[in-house]
Amino acid sequence: MGKYTAWKMKAAICDDTVEDAEFMEKHIKEYFMKKSIPYECNVYQSSKALWYEIEDGQAFDLLFLDIEMPGRSGLAIRDELEKKSAESLIIFVTGHSEAVWEAFGRNVIGFFEKPMDYERLCLLMKKFFDLYSIYETVALDDNTSLQVGDIVWIRVQDIYSQVHLASGADYTV
Repeated sequence: MGKYTAWKMKAAICDDTVEDAEFMEKHIKEYFMKKSIPYECNVYQSSKALWYEIEDGQAFDLLFLDIEMPGRSGLAIRDELEKKSAESLIIFVTGHSEAVWEAFGRNVIGFFEKPMDYERLCLLMKKFFDLYSIYETVALDDNTSLQVGDIVWIRVQDIYSQVHLASGADYTV
């Protein structure tokens, strides 16, 4: 059967408050280390720096966005990502709970209220991985890649495996 393709989770933290960004970075690292998840986490102190990376083609699986920042707000970044049909999932961070109502959106999966705590981070990360796992891929021997979320069942017999997809397509490897 094909091998599982290597995957590295790419996260970005964008918060203009250094202490909050450092807290998130430290605890995200701790979470990934405990779960043995390969990852890359970039920290941005301004929305301008983050947006420059996104415009330059950098894609992130998960974004931690401060709702209120100088320049482009986290809400504005969310709106721009929605226009681009970007698939990044977003967790908003805010010290102003009244701003949460504006922050709902297509790819928004949760909110962190400042001051933050590790238990809340763990709950949001679990939610992320529950949602994100359907996008993982499996590579078959013939260089075909299938999304895990599209696989309905796999039947193994002798040295062959049959992979059946929701579309009705079957692959034998």
